[in-house]
Amino acid sequence: MLRGVSTPAAGWFPDPAGRPDSYRWWDGAAWTHYLTDDPTGPAPIDSTDAEALRTPAVPPASTPSTGGAPADPSPLDQPHSSDQQPQSPHRRLAQAEAQPIPSAAQRTRRQMPPGYEFSRPERASRRPSRRLSPVVALIAALLVGAVGVAAVVKTRTEASSLLQPPPPVSSAELAKIRVEFDESTRVVTAKPLQVTMPGAPYETSETPGAGYGVFKPGAVESSLIVQKDYNGKGDPWVGVVAAGVYGPEQTGKDVETTAERVFQELADSGYDGMKISIKNATSKKLKGYQVDGWIATGDIHYKEKGIKSTYDIVSVLVIDGGSGQHVGWLTSRPNKSTASAKAAVAASIKSIKIN
Repeated sequence: MLRGVSTPAAGWFPDPAGRPDSYRWWDGAAWTHYLTDDPTGPAPIDSTDAEALRTPAVPPASTPSTGGAPADPSPLDQPHSSDQQPQSPHRRLAQAEAQPIPSAAQRTRRQMPPGYEFSRPERASRRPSRRLSPVVALIAALLVGAVGVAAVVKTRTEASSLLQPPPPVSSAELAKIRVEFDESTRVVTAKPLQVTMPGAPYETSETPGAGYGVFKPGAVESSLIVQKDYNGKGDPWVGVVAAGVYGPEQTGKDVETTAERVFQELADSGYDGMKISIKNATSKKLKGYQVDGWIATGDIHYKEKGIKSTYDIVSVLVIDGGSGQHVGWLTSRPNKSTASAKAAVAASIKSIKIN
């Protein structure tokens, strides 16, 4: 049994900083500065070194020239070469974020937007310049500095509040049984149960209220119309086969209790106030398997004007799925069903596997 909570594995997650259509790399312990627009892409380069990802690289100090030759130009001034090793798009995005913005004095004409023209230096005026007094200049500098610091602190605080790890996945969430349904084969898997739902004349689909609502959402139901408009109000009389995880209201302390609750719920909710009686009821432990299981069966008799059938053959199977969850399969088939309907239900029963 799983306990506690687990931290999500490394991967691409929607950028918590709020960038649209951007995904940030979570290295399993903290957010990194890697961004991408493709969450299905590969891991960024050196993503396993979390410390290196969180610490920007420091460029090596330049080596003094010895032969009077000019020093190597700045990487910002070097043209792109086809001989250079191509970089990962994730690394290029991260480097673009960390790249310092050059000041106006450091920018070259090549770095400016197209059409930008440098202003020519003005000629020295013959008139005496009007300069601010040192005191006024100092006050102005302090005010500008204070505003800048406040803006930086606010930005960093907002960013740190947004850059939070993905919510952890609880052990209860990991332990939940998932119902899987293959439409092409009609196979339902709710471990440890696997069953093939009946074929024609039954119709099968994932139904929110499967099995008269005794299952959790995600259950699968096969239904068969045995008699159309039996009461003149457009209501059909149907047969039902369903499989999935039983809901919390039906799940008891053990599989026997759950089987009895489910059978009783079918009798209470499936006949809309009709006077019914239960005959040939059986309740027994499922034998020959390593997991606990229980089977409850019986015939629910009724007599209603317009309905040709006189009773439904009901069977309920309950299997212990672990972590307090019970899975199962049930059927309620009117006795006036066609031979093909009986054969379809029999085939479904024969396909049941418990692993």
